[in-house]
Amino acid sequence: KLPDAKFMDVMAHLGEKIPEVDGAVGTAVFTTQDGSPITPAQRRAIDDLIAEWEQSDHVTSVVNPFETQATIDQGRADYEKAQGDLRKGQRELLVGTMELDRGRKMLKIGEDFLADAERTAPDSPQTAALREQMRQGRAELADGTKQLEQGRTQAEDGRVQLWSAGIMLDAASGVRFVSEDGSAAVSQIG
Repeated sequence: KLPDAKFMDVMAHLGEKIPEVDGAVGTAVFTTQDGSPITPAQRRAIDDLIAEWEQSDHVTSVVNPFETQATIDQGRADYEKAQGDLRKGQRELLVGTMELDRGRKMLKIGEDFLADAERTAPDSPQTAALREQMRQGRAELADGTKQLEQGRTQAEDGRVQLWSAGIMLDAASGVRFVSEDGSAAVSQIG
């Protein structure tokens, strides 16, 4: 137990004497006496105290400051990585669009060449081979177009999700549950 951690006694007393207080939210601030970072032993004691609070009849939720801060920090790192992934995906879409355009032009040239071959030598083995090449080219072009459209849809979905995540991160900027120097942690108890 942490010295002077009387929060549960207060919550239990309030819940018994003033039932309307049930559902209230409280804040517990954990700090070190000398301003140094919270040690692993102190963290274990805080974690144990939070676990004890979670078992109380008068408590419906407890925010573990260390887990919450880790989630926030990971969210920021994930957001930055997602921004890079989105930029990479947009470059790949641009390259794919250029390759598809080049494929369309090549297919058009092949189709024109096939049309000439069909007029001059429709029964030749070369014309039959060219027909097969054009059939394969059209199929590849259709498949490439489908993949590019799927990529565009995924990129747009990702862009919207990233935009939403950015708004959430902006709203939470400056919110910390563990101080940057590690000397304090804040828990919300409901």
